[in-house]
Amino acid sequence: MKTKFLSVCIGILCTINVFSQRFITINSTFSNDTTLNIFNGVPAFYAFRIQCSSTLPTDTSLVRIILKDTYNNEFIIYEDYALIHNTYFSSVNHFGEETFYLPATSGYRVIVQLNNASVYINQFEYYTTPFAGYVDLLRAHLYSLTQLKADEMNNKIKNRQMLWFAGLTPYTALSYELKKSLFGDKYNMEGWDFYLGGFYIQMSQINNVNKTTPNGTLVEEFDWRKKHNANSSTSPYFDGDPDYYYEWWGDNTGSHEGWIHELGNGWMTGTKNQLHFGGCNKGCYAFAPVAAIEAVANLYFNRHLNYDLSEQEAISCGHDYLNAGDCISLPFHGGSSGSILQYIKQYGISNESCFPWLDSMVYCTDKCDSPLYILKINSYLFSFTTLLMEKRLPLPLRSGA
Repeated sequence: MKTKFLSVCIGILCTINVFSQRFITINSTFSNDTTLNIFNGVPAFYAFRIQCSSTLPTDTSLVRIILKDTYNNEFIIYEDYALIHNTYFSSVNHFGEETFYLPATSGYRVIVQLNNASVYINQFEYYTTPFAGYVDLLRAHLYSLTQLKADEMNNKIKNRQMLWFAGLTPYTALSYELKKSLFGDKYNMEGWDFYLGGFYIQMSQINNVNKTTPNGTLVEEFDWRKKHNANSSTSPYFDGDPDYYYEWWGDNTGSHEGWIHELGNGWMTGTKNQLHFGGCNKGCYAFAPVAAIEAVANLYFNRHLNYDLSEQEAISCGHDYLNAGDCISLPFHGGSSGSILQYIKQYGISNESCFPWLDSMVYCTDKCDSPLYILKINSYLFSFTTLLMEKRLPLPLRSGA
């Protein structure tokens, strides 16, 4: 790492400024990691900001500029990397991240970290008068700045057809020093610390041909029904049994309620509005795996078998056999889709008419004795996080008790 001792120009504003704003002029381009010794004669300050512009030629390029104080504490002044690189972050003035507001701080070094990048630093500015309530001011400033980064990431994710989305996470709230301790010096997370859900991939790992929508191999949308003309009665994938369900969405006069005729689902079970779920308004955990098995059965046999399985059995028998969940409309009630899948694997699930939907918790013994059919699965993989839920139903399915 290079260390430069610069002849610096410290200027004081000619006009009276209650924040005592002063400048350290640099006017230099840096293309290698560098340490700047610029604090000789500089008094304690309460903000330290920068004017600079960055050049990032690759998707792994990184610029990070850090303030180290006389106690060896480190604060990030500025950073830019490909996933957030735009007109706002590429050229800044009066800019600071953790240094935008500070307690009384005595500077020791400025550290410039670069990876396949360069930065032109015009000047630094510092303020020798404290800011009242600087802790709250800094918290609000960092929140706004982090949101701007997330917004730009989502723009690039969309433009480059990546399959994840960014936002504020526990990692984005960490200080530079904590991130450094976790991820190492000169880390470049490429947005992983902003990951909220989807299939994460680094922008630098995407093949060049797929980086823009016009030339990409990914389609804008995909609808299996359109692919196989499932909306047409002449198609073997046409659903000859359209979904009907009753919904109330207005007053009690009856003028705003009625049967909803849902067309075009093909072989898939249609989605339902669970806003008015009735007496079992915590039962959604059972509907998802049951609908998935109905769909997979059609796909596995490549025939429109149109199995109609019993959600009531999933809830009632799943509860009685495996304590999978309940219908109680209270916080933290409901159930586990994974446990429902485990029930279906162990015991199978019967047709709807064997145990029709009762919209309440009843005993499993209310199920009929002679179902028309029972579907079982050999195995399943169920994973759950607060950010992303994924359900897979490996084949084969099998009929039988």
